[in-house]
Amino acid sequence: MTMTPTSIPSPGPGPVSTSAAAPLTRAALLEQIARGKVLRGLKLAGGDYRGLAAKAARFDGVDARGARFDDAQLAQTHWKNCLLDGAQFNQAQLPQARFEACQASQSAWRGANLLRSTWQRCTLTQAQFDGANLTRLSWFDCVASGAALARATLDIALLKNCDLRAMDLQRVSWRLVQIRDCDLSGSQFAGARFAHSAMSGVKAHATDFRGIEAPYLAFERSDLRGARFVGAQLKGAKFDQAQLEGTDCSEADLTLARFVEAQGAGLKLCRAQLVRADFSRAALPGADFTDAEVENASFDDADLDGAIWERCNRAAARAPDLLLHEALAWRPPV
Repeated sequence: MTMTPTSIPSPGPGPVSTSAAAPLTRAALLEQIARGKVLRGLKLAGGDYRGLAAKAARFDGVDARGARFDDAQLAQTHWKNCLLDGAQFNQAQLPQARFEACQASQSAWRGANLLRSTWQRCTLTQAQFDGANLTRLSWFDCVASGAALARATLDIALLKNCDLRAMDLQRVSWRLVQIRDCDLSGSQFAGARFAHSAMSGVKAHATDFRGIEAPYLAFERSDLRGARFVGAQLKGAKFDQAQLEGTDCSEADLTLARFVEAQGAGLKLCRAQLVRADFSRAALPGADFTDAEVENASFDDADLDGAIWERCNRAAARAPDLLLHEALAWRPPV
């Protein structure tokens, strides 16, 4: 993990009452937009701008907390240092929009088109993206804990160094998604589907991956302590150098999966399908292989001290590669 919380903005103050100061009128805002200059420091909090046409407009330091931009045409807009807490962009058109250092906690983007949108150092705590088009989305150094992406389309996307804790991602269907160095702890992925995706270097303590369908999903160098993969379909998944202390993979299909140099005591693999899985050089003391299928699995140089093998045909595993063992043990003469 390389997350640096000090580089991520703190949550904003939330929606504000409009009684303190009247927001800029729609006509006045359109006049400002027509000038083609950067819209700096405008007071839009609580305003009604539904259906607004503002393609390629640039917003800097704008206070739009609680404002309504539903159905607005906001393609290629740029939002920098803006307050968008509680704002609503439902069904809005925002392809190629850019958001930089914005506060957007509890904002709503239901059904919005955010194709190719880019977000940097933004706070999206408890934001609602239900049914949104997030194809080719990019999130960098963002806080999105508690956000909801139910039924959102997330294809060919990159999420890097983000706080994605406690998110509801059950039954999502993602394709070609790269999640790197993010914190997914406590999030719910039960029943989700992933195709050609990776979660490299993530932190996923006690994350719920039960029943996911994710063939060849990559978890290399990830911290998966206490995560639950019960009944998951993970053929060919990669757990190389992952931390797996207390991880539960019971009844999972891990055919052809890789656990090379994985570490962690108490990994549960009860009734798991481990045909041709690779545990080379793994350190998994106390792992539970009860009723697991280990035909042609490789355990070369693995530390499985205290492992449980009840009703598991350990003899069906691949014979140790003595040449590999000798090569790994070799040291140059002094």
